[in-house]
Amino acid sequence: MRLPITARISDPPRGSAKPHVIAGVNAFAADTEEEAAFLASSHFHWVNMLHKGRPCPLPHPQEGYLATLSDREKQGLQQAMACSVVGNKTQVGRWLSSFISATGADELIIDALIHDPAARCRSYQLVAEALS
Repeated sequence: MRLPITARISDPPRGSAKPHVIAGVNAFAADTEEEAAFLASSHFHWVNMLHKGRPCPLPHPQEGYLATLSDREKQGLQQAMACSVVGNKTQVGRWLSSFISATGADELIIDALIHDPAARCRSYQLVAEALS
């Protein structure tokens, strides 16, 4: 896998000949895949508005948001969110492990624009558990 644009390769740590690879990903985790998709809809909507040249505050999540988009909008969103995972703890853990193996990342910067602060914290908790 080619490293995404959001990846950073830093100088090798002292005593190591190998560079330290840091990659950024979006990870939306919840107890169910459906809940994760609902939470991620805020981020998707926000990114879509940026692409339209209409930046806005993070929108509330919207059930079925992706179904409201045109094919062109879906394609743009798919490209922008290429290094993203949405799912339950098991699904997110599998995707992140695969991403780490494919990229050789030594460290991840995990982002999740989730409207509800408690749901955001829960998502980060599930991601941390999935990586443990």
